[in-house]
Amino acid sequence: NKLSDLITCRHRDVVKHGLPKLKGGADAVFLDLPTPWSVIDSAKANLRTGGRFCGFSPCIEQVQKTCEKLRKTNFQQIQTVEILIRYHDIKQCVFPEPPDQEWLLTTSKEERQKNKRQLDKLRGANQKRTKRFKSSSGTPASLDISNKDHILTVTPLRKTHGHTGYLTFAIKC
Repeated sequence: NKLSDLITCRHRDVVKHGLPKLKGGADAVFLDLPTPWSVIDSAKANLRTGGRFCGFSPCIEQVQKTCEKLRKTNFQQIQTVEILIRYHDIKQCVFPEPPDQEWLLTTSKEERQKNKRQLDKLRGANQKRTKRFKSSSGTPASLDISNKDHILTVTPLRKTHGHTGYLTFAIKC
C-alpha cells in the first residue's frame, strides 16, 4: 500500500506498558480499548504538538471518562461523534391535490364525507402502488420529481441493526 514509511502499527498492552516511544513523536494515536482514559498520559507524552488523539468507545460512560481525562491533561477541541448506522426508506408517493378552501365552505357535510371516503380509497390504492428505490450511494435513483403529484419521502427505518459506538477526537496543544 506504499504507506509503510508513514504509518507505524504496533500491538502491545498499552494500558500496562504505555505507548512505545517513537523518534520525533507521533502525529496521531488511535485507541480501541476498554479504558482509553488510562493511556491518555502516555498518548500525550508521545504525540507531537498538534498531534491528534482518537479513541473508540462502545459505551457513553467510557466517553465521559475519556473526555474528563483529556480535559485534565489540556487536550483541546475535544469532540465526540456517535457512529450508528441508520438506514432510510426512500419512496415516491402519489398524493391527490387537496380541495381548496372555498369548496370546503360551499359543500354539504354529506358531500364532504362522501368525498373523504373516495379520497381514503384513493390514498389506499396509492400506498399499494408506492415504489421503493435503492441505490448504492443511498440516494434515490431515476426518480422523476418534476411531477408535483409525486412526492419523494424519506423515513428512517424503525429497527436499527447493530450497536452504537463513539469516536472521541482531541488535539494536543
